[in-house]
Amino acid sequence: MKKLLALTGAFALALSLSACGGGSEEPTADQKTGLISTTEDVAMPEQETEEVAVDDADALAKKWEDAGEAYAASKGYSSYRVNATFQNFSSDKIESYKLYFNDNKDWKTGDKVKVDFTCQTVKPTTIKVWIVPDLEDVDIDDQKGQLTEVGCGVDTPATASWEYTVPADTNNLIFVQYQVPVEGFMILMDEKQ
Repeated sequence: MKKLLALTGAFALALSLSACGGGSEEPTADQKTGLISTTEDVAMPEQETEEVAVDDADALAKKWEDAGEAYAASKGYSSYRVNATFQNFSSDKIESYKLYFNDNKDWKTGDKVKVDFTCQTVKPTTIKVWIVPDLEDVDIDDQKGQLTEVGCGVDTPATASWEYTVPADTNNLIFVQYQVPVEGFMILMDEKQ
């Protein structure tokens, strides 16, 4: 009888820990890494304001940017952008932020762009990437672009590749990466096909 009570108690404890999230941060089978989805004609998504307290945000940013640079070098990448998956405006916290990049070229309607995105984080995380042409006399908030979601790897970096078709002539494509307050790095590469 004592063994049955002990087993019942252990089972109840295990159930309560799993329900509270008191387990590990390891990805489960249903947490996808790499390319999750790509959707066309999407208005720029809002960015939830989130932050996490840390001891030294600048040191964390350097650590993760260095890790991203080392990974890019190990893969032989030649043209890329590496950033931490978080923003560090303050030394005692990491936070969410819309990070903008410009790719200035003579883009024509119908041009194809190959996009490669790699990310690694300390816990399962999804990063959004929104792409839109920079059009004269049209505010970016009034445009619709392509939204892609990428699941970051935890133990090893995860990579996603997709194609973007330029919808209008422009001299600049805008890439918006949605940083989140989770430690990690992300690498963005784009190439005109």
